Amino acid sequence: DSGSDCHIVRSDNHLASVHNCDRSVHVWDLCSLPPVQATIFQLETDKKFSIVFVLENYLVTGYFDDFSLSLTAYSLQSSQLLWESANTIDCRNLMRSYHQDIFTFGNFIAVFRSHSITLYAITDESVKQINLTEDLNIQEGIFQYPKFSAFNDKFFALPFQVYPGGPRGRPDEMRLVSHRIYCWEMENLTVSTLVMDTETDPHNIFIKTAISDTYCYGLQLSKLITWNIETCEIVRQTSLGAPCVGVGDIHVGSQICCLLLSREGSMTVQKSHLGLFSFEGKLLGKIEIQGESFSITKVLIFNKRVVLEKKALGSKTVTVLTADLTSVFGSFKEGSDYEANILPVEVYKWENNYTDAGKLFFGESDIVNNSETAGIHIESFWPSGF
Repeated sequence: DSGSDCHIVRSDNHLASVHNCDRSVHVWDLCSLPPVQATIFQLETDKKFSIVFVLENYLVTGYFDDFSLSLTAYSLQSSQLLWESANTIDCRNLMRSYHQDIFTFGNFIAVFRSHSITLYAITDESVKQINLTEDLNIQEGIFQYPKFSAFNDKFFALPFQVYPGGPRGRPDEMRLVSHRIYCWEMENLTVSTLVMDTETDPHNIFIKTAISDTYCYGLQLSKLITWNIETCEIVRQTSLGAPCVGVGDIHVGSQICCLLLSREGSMTVQKSHLGLFSFEGKLLGKIEIQGESFSITKVLIFNKRVVLEKKALGSKTVTVLTADLTSVFGSFKEGSDYEANILPVEVYKWENNYTDAGKLFFGESDIVNNSETAGIHIESFWPSGF
């Protein structure tokens, strides 16, 4: 928060810790194995910042002037101050808060509101504001939260939850709707509107999206929909045929998705399964998760394995599990009917007590634990042999 002495932020390739007390910046290269500290430099300002963004090529700090963030940009390559911009990001009328509704990808800072998305493109010379939703009619519902978005070098996509009854409707009305995904081509900012062709319960939102250079994918509780981005046409709808909980992932490269299936067992001793499916809907295997009173809060598929975040209910204990999917990938590639049943391995456990403030970042290949008493630790779990 704005009173914090140390800000820990990360992008796909970098981790940065920025300290208000001495204005020092420490940057780690997360693409190295193990992660290495790439650079240390000092911020050229006396102002106490409220938020920090680490982008593909830049580190940007922000401090509040009334309800707006003023920005200062530094090059990650040269560590040099590039520019300052006053009252740049208006933080009024966000969905929840500036911590939750300002999101970064590539060299963009994205600001999310219920009916609008504003991008701030960061360059060596300046910042450019782009209103992505200026020409859209989006009054009949709201955008989903930033965590449901997807991006690559070419596209940015975000699902939109449609309310029954249009602009005056409410999400709890019992009428069916057709949710949609907006997908922007980032070079010229044209937008494709990808609409479901069958109506669904208004609460059956997209729990995950993914994009390739041609297709956009939307994962619901028991269905995977694939659109051609250029034509906006649905090219495939796949029923996954199992009752699911709202946690899952889509891996475009392997054409595999996963969903957390409904639990089995009593109220306290439970067993969950993560179902692994092909894009055609074939069940390829299950990850068996055992324990007492827990919740699976995040799932990622990467590099022939799945990574899960497991939180114990009623405590601050977080466990990270991984499962090797080599057999699943092999059987799928060979066209085998074999269904794997895999037990995950615990790779990290964080038992954060109630007096030690800290954060846990959970990524595809590393875990970053920052606490006031233990400092910053990066744990990598890249699989060997891939």
